[in-house]
Amino acid sequence: MWVHEEIVNGIKLTEIINTEHENVRYLPGDFMATCTSGRNRKIYEAFIKTKKSIQELEQEMLNGQSFQDPATAEAIFVMLKKHNMISRFPISYCAFLTSLF
Repeated sequence: MWVHEEIVNGIKLTEIINTEHENVRYLPGDFMATCTSGRNRKIYEAFIKTKKSIQELEQEMLNGQSFQDPATAEAIFVMLKKHNMISRFPISYCAFLTSLF
């Protein structure tokens, strides 16, 4: 399985996170994969095509399941901001910004 890892000063983001938080070993790679596949991709496509809110699309398309990407993106952003590392992780930061819509 291909896993995307952002690296800071030779250290994987997940290793930095794991020194202070619960084990999120595959969080960045999983986050990138879920943004581009399955129900998340369907929600993003419908969001662009219909101009409905994410909340409306969740109710219509996910049958009680929740759309995880915005919450995950926010959690990553909060951690990066806390450690003053936003500029070092442009992909994760952009994912957070796109999750705001």
